[in-house]
Amino acid sequence: METNSSLDLCATPLRVLHLIGQLTRGGCELQLTGMMEKLSASGQGAHHTVLCFWCDEDSDIRRRLEAANIELIFLDKQKGIDFRFVKRLRAFLKAEYHRFDVVHAWLMSAGLWGRLALRKLGKKRPAALVSYRSAEPHSWPGGRMLDRFLARYSELYICNSHTVQDVW
Repeated sequence: METNSSLDLCATPLRVLHLIGQLTRGGCELQLTGMMEKLSASGQGAHHTVLCFWCDEDSDIRRRLEAANIELIFLDKQKGIDFRFVKRLRAFLKAEYHRFDVVHAWLMSAGLWGRLALRKLGKKRPAALVSYRSAEPHSWPGGRMLDRFLARYSELYICNSHTVQDVW
């Protein structure tokens, strides 16, 4: 599928929207935060925005990202399956797609909801990267099949180990 971005990682400045389910203290969240802090301090040309589905107002991760001058967007999602959330996320992406070259979805939840929202944007959508950091497959029936269907809306998968790669 042709996208708005050819994934030219040398494009300046690259504009990345990071989708993540929550900003609580976890390995993935700490990895994202550390990466954002380093990139912000380095003054490199890329522009990063983090869109989170849920965050505690007293989150130390939230405070660290704000201190690093990372743009934070909060888009509430109900627990479990929330199809209204897909509509809200799609509306945001449709209105703001021109701001981003890449949407990087961190973990299963963001990968699912992000690609469901991106799939209706057609050729104008940003490139989609999905990163997996767990060897746990979907726990609900149909999850694996849905992920395979959504693969056509992903330009790149990132896995943090060969074990994770073998599962996905």
